[in-house]
Amino acid sequence: MVQLGDEKDFPHRGKLDFLQNRIDGRTGSIKLRAILDNKDNLFKPGMFVRIRVPVSQPYSAVLVPEACVGVDQDTRYVIAVGADKKPVRRTVELGRSIGTWRVVTQGLDPGTQVVYRGLQRVRPDAQLEIEQIDVPMELGDFAQADASQGAQ
Repeated sequence: MVQLGDEKDFPHRGKLDFLQNRIDGRTGSIKLRAILDNKDNLFKPGMFVRIRVPVSQPYSAVLVPEACVGVDQDTRYVIAVGADKKPVRRTVELGRSIGTWRVVTQGLDPGTQVVYRGLQRVRPDAQLEIEQIDVPMELGDFAQADASQGAQ
């Protein structure tokens, strides 16, 4: 997917043809070549554009605020609210970050309530006092995660 400097989203589709195997140390860029439909003559030789390269097929995922994710050595986890309102530690596999949100690819079902505040005070077998809060979504971040790509 390709975007010109003055465009929003990534409206042009193409096929990656070549990928240089080194990053330019001065600019931090990498050279790629793609085959694009150019019927409107928008693209010129040597032109610089932004691209988005899908790295996997779209998949279903759950989004949680980054603040909900705990780290225990090499394991990532969230504290979910169990049926009896007791904390349940769920090991999760994480995908990419989208602003202050994190994609959870495995380990958490959609609709599961997770502890957002007071994570450090949660103790096993303690009864949780649940206060439902709305976590503000930064819609600008989600606009970057273009719907045609799914959660990647």
